[in-house]
Amino acid sequence: MVRARKGYFFVIDALVALALLVIIATAIYRPLPQKSRTLNAYMLADNFLEYISKTKVRDLPLEQQETIEENISSIDLYLSEAIGELYWKSIHGCSDCLTLAKTFLEEVSTPIISPEYAYRVTIGDENNMDVLLLREPYGINDSSILATSKKIVFVMNGTQLVEAYILSIEVGIK
Repeated sequence: MVRARKGYFFVIDALVALALLVIIATAIYRPLPQKSRTLNAYMLADNFLEYISKTKVRDLPLEQQETIEENISSIDLYLSEAIGELYWKSIHGCSDCLTLAKTFLEEVSTPIISPEYAYRVTIGDENNMDVLLLREPYGINDSSILATSKKIVFVMNGTQLVEAYILSIEVGIK
């Protein structure tokens, strides 16, 4: 009779330990999804900005190259530089260059940024920011998380600096 009770207490002890492990694991892993959503928004903004800063126009698929090839100085420009050059030309008389920059940016961003995110890409100086791209499955200003990543884009004429702009990417999560 005594041996049966020893096994009984061991089983109860094991069940109590298992219950404690489940409670501790739940307490640790419950807040993680919210943190990962925040981290995903920041990583998406940074990664997209890094992509357009380190990818050259010549490395894009041919259809996307043809969109802007005739309106930029070289296909050896990085995407951010090409967008900056098109923006500069739109300010200085090219009527189609801003529309071309918007179309090009939309072609480049659509396969990269998931439709569940709202995002806005702006360019300009500190006093005047123009929206190049805005995709809002919901209002970006209504987002619970809004991650912003910025980069300075230089427009060059050969070896001379012509202009510098701020390129900003905001990614929002509902």
